[in-house]
Amino acid sequence: MANCVFAVGDIHGRLDLLEPMLEQIAASPGFGRDSQLVFLGDYVDRGGQSAGVIDLLASLDGRDNVHCLTGNHEIAMLNFLSDPVRYSAWLDWGGDATILSYGVRAPHDSDHAAFVTALRDGLAAAMPDHHLRFLRGLKSHLVIDETLYVHAGIRPGVPLAEQSLKDMTEIRAAFLNHRGPHPYYVVHGHTPVSEPEILDNRADIDTGAFASGRLTCLIVEDGDRRLL
Repeated sequence: MANCVFAVGDIHGRLDLLEPMLEQIAASPGFGRDSQLVFLGDYVDRGGQSAGVIDLLASLDGRDNVHCLTGNHEIAMLNFLSDPVRYSAWLDWGGDATILSYGVRAPHDSDHAAFVTALRDGLAAAMPDHHLRFLRGLKSHLVIDETLYVHAGIRPGVPLAEQSLKDMTEIRAAFLNHRGPHPYYVVHGHTPVSEPEILDNRADIDTGAFASGRLTCLIVEDGDRRLL
C-alpha cells in the first residue's frame, strides 16, 4: 500500500498558492520518500501565473511519486493550440490569462479568425517544448489502493475502463448527485466548493483557488482521509 497520498485540487494559475502548498506538504509528518503526490488538473487559466504553474509541475512530473492528471482546461488549451478558430471559446474560460502569462499580447486584428490564430501562433512560439510535452502527457485518472483520483468524477454504473475522457474531466450532476458507492472511493476537483466535501463515496477538494485564495490538499493514508 502507498505510504501516504497527497492530492492537490484545482490550481488555476495560482503559483503563489502552489509553492507554499508544496513546502507545507514536504514539511508534513506524513510525508516521506514513499509518499505519492497527485495533482487533479486545471493548472491553467483564470489566475495570472499559469506558465509558472506548468513549469513547476513539469519539473516534478518525471519523478516516480508525482502524478499529474488532466483537467478540462488543459484539454481546452491543447485544442486551442490545434485549432484556434474552432476552440476559441477557451479564451472565455480564462485562457486569455494563460496566454498573457506567457508574455503574449493581444494582436490588433479585427477579424476573429485572424485574431485567434495570431494569439495561438504567439502562444505556440512562447511555450517551451517541455510545457507542451507535459500537457500532452497528462493522465486521465489514477488508482492507488482503493482510491480513484480523477479531475471531475466518473459516470455511475460505468466500468472504469469504459469511462469517457469527457466524463472524467467534465461530469457534474450525474456524478455529484449519486449517493451510492462507486467501485473506488473518488477524490476529485472540477466543481468549486466553499469547503472541501469529504463524503462517504467521494471527496471534492476544488476550493476555487483562483477566487478564494485557498488551495486544498487531501491526505489519504490507509483508508483515512484528512486535510493538510
